[in-house]
Amino acid sequence: MKALISQALLGSQKLIDNSLSPQDILDRAARLTLQNELGMLPERSEAVFSGSFKDKTACPLGHAQAIAAILDGRYAELLAEALILILENNLRIPSELLPIVLDKGLKFNNLRPLIIQIVGETGEYLASQNPEWSYASAAMNSWEGLSKEWQETNIHRRQGILAQLRHKDPDLGRELVESRWETESLSAAIWIINIFGKNLVANDEPFLERALDSRNATVRRKSAEYLAALADSALTMRMFENMNGIISYNANRQEIEVNLPQEFSAEIRRDGLMKRMWNDILKVENAQVSDILSAVRLEHVQDYWNLKPLEIIAIAAENKYSTGLLKGFSLAAERQKNAYWAKLLLEQDNIALSSTRLLHILDSEQFTSLIKKLDNGDFLDKENPLVRALWRYQGSWSKEVLEIWLLRLLSHIKKNSGFEGLELSLRSSLKQAARLCPSTELEKLKIYLEKINTNYPSWQTIINEALALTKFRLQMHQAVKGA
Repeated sequence: MKALISQALLGSQKLIDNSLSPQDILDRAARLTLQNELGMLPERSEAVFSGSFKDKTACPLGHAQAIAAILDGRYAELLAEALILILENNLRIPSELLPIVLDKGLKFNNLRPLIIQIVGETGEYLASQNPEWSYASAAMNSWEGLSKEWQETNIHRRQGILAQLRHKDPDLGRELVESRWETESLSAAIWIINIFGKNLVANDEPFLERALDSRNATVRRKSAEYLAALADSALTMRMFENMNGIISYNANRQEIEVNLPQEFSAEIRRDGLMKRMWNDILKVENAQVSDILSAVRLEHVQDYWNLKPLEIIAIAAENKYSTGLLKGFSLAAERQKNAYWAKLLLEQDNIALSSTRLLHILDSEQFTSLIKKLDNGDFLDKENPLVRALWRYQGSWSKEVLEIWLLRLLSHIKKNSGFEGLELSLRSSLKQAARLCPSTELEKLKIYLEKINTNYPSWQTIINEALALTKFRLQMHQAVKGA
């Protein structure tokens, strides 16, 4: 265009291109001007992908709509369940939802193991085109691809890669960490060791033993915790030997004796006994007792003292150092995932806030057994251990647990009891029932809650939220079954 304007300004006697007449120049200029005004179609580029994907069948429309609603913020707590339903039914995420689902994997590392199994070949290809979604690409299946991401990517993506690997292949995750552990900054070492604790395996022990000598206190502390969780690790054996001279059982007096030294060795400090600068001496001593016991295998304590768990707990509860003893046993049960000890400690503590972390160790059957024991027909209030247990537990409810809760709730309502002061705990427990009850019981729960709404209108503000969640879950499951 500029060349044509220049040609016109020079005049017909000084034509740059003698093949063009003045009229041709003006005609061309007019056409180019009009073309610029109207816009131009871009040149067509080559297709990014011209093949086809051998994908599984996409989940049905009804379930896709449920997932879309969840992704939009409605019942976000059901996303994992919705994705599991797709996996269990050998389906895949619909193509139109892939970008937002892949984005969810960026924010929630715990969802990645699910996502990468249900995005299909289409999702895997999309992930290879966007560096942010690389966690779901085929490159993550090779050491070369993993190593490149680990070495070159940003902190957020590195955190996601490590969390994903520790779930899928903990040994490979450890090898990735070791590949540059010695050159990591202290801040990086902290987040790495925090993620590293997921899915511990015996082969982690040598690396964690070396990490006990880290310059960073957090890395040392977390490493000691993880080693205490590994069955028969060298640390648990060392701490057991240390315990024998400090915490022992006197069979004649039927009591636990605690003899804490004035100063602890550097070796026991390295293995997890922390220094505390508190003024309350008894508090410091209880913490020291807890540090030692939490790193000892519970079965070793049982065998050495020749006592059953219930006997040990009962004796510890009467001791001067009961706080440290019971906390130590609780931490040991949590780290070792000892459900039997956890259940006994929860019962002893009456599901107090300090012990509710032990609930996640229990499977559905063990939780059912606990709830049956707690169900004594007492009035429902926020101090009732049954309410606390149902509120805090995050695993699946059994049919028996659901029935116990509904019977107690209806009994409470029939006594014309209000929910003043109970709104949070009752609302939370009802939501837990709607979210965690077996899918086979959703129809029954829906009918039950609808009857309460009809017969006791004053309770609608409490019931409606759980009822809506129940209906949503029911529709979600029905949609997949209709695939």
